[in-house]
Amino acid sequence: MEPNPQEPRILLADIQPIFREGIAAIILQRHPRATFGHADSFREAHAKMLAQKWHLIVCDINLSDRNGFELIQAARHLAVPIPTLVLSANPVQIYGRGAVKCGAASYLPKETPAQELLSAINLLLQGQRYINRRLALVLADATDENSEKFLHDTLSQREMQVLLMLADGKSLKKIAARLSLNPKTVSTYRARLTEKLKLNSDADLVKYCLKHNLISSLNDPMPGPGEPHPAAVGLPLQPESEYAQRIDEN
Repeated sequence: MEPNPQEPRILLADIQPIFREGIAAIILQRHPRATFGHADSFREAHAKMLAQKWHLIVCDINLSDRNGFELIQAARHLAVPIPTLVLSANPVQIYGRGAVKCGAASYLPKETPAQELLSAINLLLQGQRYINRRLALVLADATDENSEKFLHDTLSQREMQVLLMLADGKSLKKIAARLSLNPKTVSTYRARLTEKLKLNSDADLVKYCLKHNLISSLNDPMPGPGEPHPAAVGLPLQPESEYAQRIDEN
């Protein structure tokens, strides 16, 4: 893909149509010839990603079926990889390192000022990465032997995924179905989690997640890779704005 395109094609993946439209409007301030595709789910975003060429993907961690981690990985493994900017309300200290590890070129909170967002997008369109101070500190802590370490930092993405689903009250059978795994395999993950986290029960797992802000409440868990946020489930895809239609008509 050519660097710094004059007519960038940007795929926006977020469960909130009004947020996607707002991001498109901001980008058009700097790139008036940009065109956009919109998606609220991994399935829709992945289909559009394969059907057309894109210069950039801007996505949230929370999608209506799976989540942004899997979209990042899918974009990374294309014949011509597409850079991904994660724009999320999920804490950077919990998900920033994982997003970068999956291949994201940047991770920004949704409260990021428009000018910083545009600066990040410009760098990504030029084939570079954008690591702001907050994300840099998170990445540095991951390699600093003197920084505070948490037991969950040692978990794999799959283990973290199972942990959060257990904390959400899902049964081993439901987790297995959601992840396309054998229930015995999920049981093995659960045993591994209790061992690594030095816990004894599912109740302890929930308490651990709450203590470390991995979930915000028992009814509002943070999503793990492949796990949709509860607020995202069942949200319909709303009619797109003119920004989405501009690319879908091409």
